[in-house]
Amino acid sequence: MNILHLNSNLNRSKIHYNIVESLNSLDSVDGRIFFPTEKNEKVKHNKDYIDKINCLSKYEKYFYFYRNRHLSRVSTDLYKNTKFTHILAHSLFSNGKLAMDLSEKLSIPYSVIVTNTDVNKYFKKMIHLRKNGENILKNATSIIFTSAAYKDRVLKQYISSDVQKEINEKALCIPFGIEKFWINNNHKLENCLDKEKIKLLYVGKINKNKNLIFLADCVQKLNKEKNKTKFKLTIIGECENSKDMKIKNNLINREYIEIIDFSNKEDLLSYYRSADIFIMISKTESFGLVYAEAMTQGLPLIYTKNEGFDRQFEDNLVGVPVDPTSYVEIKEAVNYVIDNHGKLSNNAFEHSKTFLWENIAIRFKEGLLTKNNTFFTHKRS
Repeated sequence: MNILHLNSNLNRSKIHYNIVESLNSLDSVDGRIFFPTEKNEKVKHNKDYIDKINCLSKYEKYFYFYRNRHLSRVSTDLYKNTKFTHILAHSLFSNGKLAMDLSEKLSIPYSVIVTNTDVNKYFKKMIHLRKNGENILKNATSIIFTSAAYKDRVLKQYISSDVQKEINEKALCIPFGIEKFWINNNHKLENCLDKEKIKLLYVGKINKNKNLIFLADCVQKLNKEKNKTKFKLTIIGECENSKDMKIKNNLINREYIEIIDFSNKEDLLSYYRSADIFIMISKTESFGLVYAEAMTQGLPLIYTKNEGFDRQFEDNLVGVPVDPTSYVEIKEAVNYVIDNHGKLSNNAFEHSKTFLWENIAIRFKEGLLTKNNTFFTHKRS
């Protein structure tokens, strides 16, 4: 199986690099990444299977169809003498249109991965592109969602009723994996929970989407309401711009809040192990690898309802999903985790093996090999 990966955002996330790396490690699988960039943009992961092509101007991102026609010409010329058996677009809108065009030109089936940006930016806000997104999904041989929650939202809110069943039949739910470091250093909690001192942990970026000010407000309320129990929230993360610094400044002098700017993996391991509950209530979340990292250290989770991590497992198996705007739900979730800490911790530890990249790569390969009779049957746009 020789896969052409399309990824115009390779530098922004290591996840998609790991997809290619893990697939290429399987027997009988090879793959190259088409990575179009603006001039002078560097590749963070220097691998011989990455075809970095400096072909984009800084203005092309504002002209969706022009950009795709341009990339179609460039990639067709680049790969006209290469024998690929499948195309994998690493996002629906940014890369899926190119996958559909190349598929038609080269007579190669394609699959797409639907990302957080596809759901919460393109489908939700760019109404003029929704029909294009639906057309890409109709012509794909398989569609990969990171969660059932995202799959159901796309089908129910953005796809025409007459094709929902057809698209659902070729939709797969495959999570992303985590670095082997976390699996190799997994840790089962053995100490009893001290219910008078509950240590909450957040790991990730500091920005508006992560909902940290509301989370800090919730911790303050919990401390006022709980006479015997005191809660401390440790936030490990960095700001990306001046707007994010305003959020950090709002948090930095709050009682019961500790902020750590950066932690390497080895130090982060100790923070996970010393915490009682991992909590991240982002407004939107494609998947959230830190949830899986926390699970390897036996941490129960509190996570956002109807976002990327929700429905990876049954409710209350490894943690509790919550409405990220509801203090009542967050309070109830915290109380549930405290009362069922031993069971949730053990479940989290056991199910963390789900996120081993070797196993996920096999699921990706099987998904790409899925045959579908609707290939080339719809009018393309």
